[in-house]
Amino acid sequence: VKRQMHREALDGAFARFDHFERRMDNLESQLESMDVGRDVPPDLAADPFDYGIAGDGTIEIQIAETLGHYAQWLQLSSERVRKLNGMGDDASLIVGRRLKLDLSNTTTGDFEARRTAYHAARQLRYFRRNRITGVIEHAVAPGDNLWLLAIDQYRIPLWLLRQYNPDVDFEALNAGSHITVPLLKRREFDAGMQSARRGTQPPMS
Repeated sequence: VKRQMHREALDGAFARFDHFERRMDNLESQLESMDVGRDVPPDLAADPFDYGIAGDGTIEIQIAETLGHYAQWLQLSSERVRKLNGMGDDASLIVGRRLKLDLSNTTTGDFEARRTAYHAARQLRYFRRNRITGVIEHAVAPGDNLWLLAIDQYRIPLWLLRQYNPDVDFEALNAGSHITVPLLKRREFDAGMQSARRGTQPPMS
């Protein structure tokens, strides 16, 4: 009896795996055929953030960047980047601050290309899973900040909210002012992907 139960369990596992594989193939085909650029507003496709190196050899720290990223793009150790900027082991990067670079192992062009490619890839992955359906105007209330608005209230990436408001200083928001907030919707095939990863049948349409 135990052997029969074990065989049935294995058969069920293989059946779920087969369903998963077929579902993944189908979703990958949809992903490859999707025109991502068509669904990304032109003003977002042209990223307003400055990923370049200034004349004094510094950059502006952007969201989702780490010392590890800088070390990789510079082909240096993270410790070298820390020492160059007088950062202790517990020091954290602050978005918007300037960071000194050591370009002894790379070129300005190569660093900027790697950095830009990293952010472009992150945004592409996001828009493969989500699409923008519209925008709303948010009236800033006392105590509002970038993290509160993006993560807690509207549940959108920090970089996306900043991209829609490139001229807004989120460190000094004025109550009563207005910011633009994009409205997002999960792509239908992504819901199917989540179901497939859990080994369950996607809901029937």
